[in-house]
Amino acid sequence: MTFPTPLSGPRAILFDMDGVIVDSEPLWRKAEIEVFSRFGIFLTDEACRSTQGLRLDEVVRLRMPLHPPAEQRQARRSIMRRVAELVEREPVDPGLIEFMNLTESLKIQRALCTSSPPRLIHAVLKHTGCAFHKVVSAWTMKRPKPHPACYILCLQKLGLKAEECWCIEDSFRGMVSALAAGLPVWIKAENTLDHQPWHGAAVGVFFDWKELAHRLLAAFNPNTRSANNRHTFPA
Repeated sequence: MTFPTPLSGPRAILFDMDGVIVDSEPLWRKAEIEVFSRFGIFLTDEACRSTQGLRLDEVVRLRMPLHPPAEQRQARRSIMRRVAELVEREPVDPGLIEFMNLTESLKIQRALCTSSPPRLIHAVLKHTGCAFHKVVSAWTMKRPKPHPACYILCLQKLGLKAEECWCIEDSFRGMVSALAAGLPVWIKAENTLDHQPWHGAAVGVFFDWKELAHRLLAAFNPNTRSANNRHTFPA
């Protein structure tokens, strides 16, 4: 994990959902491949990666520009339903739960800022048991990510300035959205081999929640090595 710039302890952390709270990006790709094939559109996993971070309605319009609106609506509903089904089968990362507990002990507010629809947000929060002080969905916004509107609204709801917060994203479009709102961004990478040129615009990249938990403790007290021992993280 890299730390290009030092950061102070945040008053709030703004979380993206897909790829951050739940490892759902592979699930979105699986659902898109399955559903679009029913309409004669055959995609690869790599092709689906190219639209990561886009809102579902944007993806459907991109993939089905000549299909009638009724079929586009059917595709959206089918993909959303399939992702919700797959999410419920995914194990919850114990490191995420420990990180949430740490933010609670440090009295850090948590906000969710996602492009996903309310139905999927509800499914994910119910499945993971994660709780947030504020939830903002760009699902109905005229300008979704990479526009900063959703993050700006989230900051307004929190009553905080961007420099008082951290943001956690996983996609290029999400990072652009957060940076445009003035937020320092941490990137949650899929694995240790996931190195992208655009990661350099973030303050750091992490691969598991234990890494970020240690960095969060250090941000409140750079000499808090012993403080780490007061919290238990998965190995």
